Amino acid sequence: MRFLHLHVLKATLALCVICGCSGNITTNTGTTEPSGKVLPVIELIGSSLVDANGGPVSGAELIQKQYLLLYFSAHWCPPCRAFTPQLVNFYNQNKNANNFEIILISADRTPEAMRQYMSETAMPWPALSYDSPAKQQLGDELEVKGIPCLVMFNNKGAVISSSYKNKKYVGPDKVLNDLKELLKKNASTPNIRPPVETNTSAVMPEKQISKTSTEQSEQQNKEEDISLLYEFNGVLKTQKGYTAIINGKLVGTGDILDNNAKVVEINDKYVVISIDEKTYKLKPSSH
Repeated sequence: MRFLHLHVLKATLALCVICGCSGNITTNTGTTEPSGKVLPVIELIGSSLVDANGGPVSGAELIQKQYLLLYFSAHWCPPCRAFTPQLVNFYNQNKNANNFEIILISADRTPEAMRQYMSETAMPWPALSYDSPAKQQLGDELEVKGIPCLVMFNNKGAVISSSYKNKKYVGPDKVLNDLKELLKKNASTPNIRPPVETNTSAVMPEKQISKTSTEQSEQQNKEEDISLLYEFNGVLKTQKGYTAIINGKLVGTGDILDNNAKVVEINDKYVVISIDEKTYKLKPSSH
């Protein structure tokens, strides 16, 4: 996937998008990594959404979405026009079954061009109002230096995937694939076997050894089931300690996850959760 760099856009009149003009995106040149950044994104955009006809769209339901994606794009941008149909197709196939929303952040030169882009590509999602001041703030905070760019937030406003990784442009396909994986995992409901009851009666030493081996095997099997239900994506270090990213959400020690699982410990290597008075270790996801 090709993309258009800031310095190219500034130097090419025909592809001029990031400039000081009203309504266009102006970005800074800082080096802060966007991944893990927390923004009040719903407050910034929730009251400034429009449809392809320019009519107002309520942002009230955004707070109920598990994932929110901002799509920085423009009609004049060939790579954007190549990627947008793929995104529209995915949205239409998955919208009714999954809890996510996409918002267009337009880099077009005029509001009419933005509406034309939305209509021609049949975008089923709303856009941030062309003249919204939030466009400037989001571009700065997320360091959008080129388009097309997708940025995905969880329901706590934390960036969990971006078209920029380690300060390098990796494209919107990476974010779309991350969303697919999250939705796939959320849709899976593995059976978590109940804890194995232990026999407190006296046994022979060799039976104790055999039983210990069986319990270890049961514990390992259950931890494998647990890892399917609770994906540990990493940790963020704050002044108060560590915060974990589990199933795309920021959680702290003491927080309750799905199925009444409780987070009891977070460190830089793993997370310990408690289910039915038994503890299990979550290790970072390998992908």
